[in-house]
Amino acid sequence: MKAGISRFAIFAGLLQMVCLPVLCAQEKTTGQASEESSQKYQPTWESLKTHRDPEWFRDAKLGIYTHWGPVTVGCEDCPKAGQWYGGQMYNPKSPVFKFHQQRFGDQTKVGYKDVIPLFKAEKFDAEAWADLFTQAGAKFAGPVAVHHDNFAMWDSVITPWNSVQMGPRRDITGELEKAIKKHGLKFITTFHHGFAWQYYQDAFACDAADPNYAQLYTEPHKGLSQNSW
Repeated sequence: MKAGISRFAIFAGLLQMVCLPVLCAQEKTTGQASEESSQKYQPTWESLKTHRDPEWFRDAKLGIYTHWGPVTVGCEDCPKAGQWYGGQMYNPKSPVFKFHQQRFGDQTKVGYKDVIPLFKAEKFDAEAWADLFTQAGAKFAGPVAVHHDNFAMWDSVITPWNSVQMGPRRDITGELEKAIKKHGLKFITTFHHGFAWQYYQDAFACDAADPNYAQLYTEPHKGLSQNSW
């Protein structure tokens, strides 16, 4: 396919409820949905439970969100579990573990931190993506802004491990936001970095033990193993 779209996964359909609070729907809605869209959530479960779907989402029917990032550098030709490359490459029980050694080298010398700079996104074209989403009939679309690998696909001020300071040197999420809204679609984004606490657990036997990389790998947690998933 054109515009470098062949190497990332597109998932179509309605997002699960857990993703709804991060919908970036700033456009005007009506009635109760309008009031809810302007409310501010508190960092409590009770606050999140007050969320209600906006009216436009109830009528949208079809949406597309993309999952793309540094993992695609490693898992281009790797075994089935490659979509979780950043974690599985450290898991001795995973076929990705040996694959990584054969392609890049031993994990103690070439870790996920070294795979990230190889993610260049040379063919990325936000306009082409947005055009494809529109042609598919989607009413809302957007990317996974950060997956389990803890790499931010936007110009983050929180972590240097982001797509502007490393790899593509581009604000992937920001470019998609502009292009998608330009096509008249609602823009969404999802955040999956909560699982980073467990995702890199096996990496601490390799390169993640270096405190200089703590913002990427987080920290080890006693009794927790990535192998459990």
